[in-house]
Amino acid sequence: MGKKKSGDGNKLVVTMATTAAVFGARKLLAAGWSKATGKDAPMDPTDREISIIEALSFAAIAGIVAEVIKLLVARASAPEALPAAETAEAADAS
Repeated sequence: MGKKKSGDGNKLVVTMATTAAVFGARKLLAAGWSKATGKDAPMDPTDREISIIEALSFAAIAGIVAEVIKLLVARASAPEALPAAETAEAADAS
């Protein structure tokens, strides 16, 4: 049997948090899109009634929002890194 790494639980929590945050942000983005444009957000990529410009615009905004959320969740969950000077001093002391 393989040994379980201690970081596996943290990865699962980060993945779940990211998924929940992106899901919520997408709902807010769709509501904001509807309010700003007066149209429903283009959620169905096969809908030919939605112009390609509108679909690409929504996709670009949604992608940027998703990546920003992933970055923020990853940074919030990462252990604090020591500054390089402190790390070098600790290595010299041992």
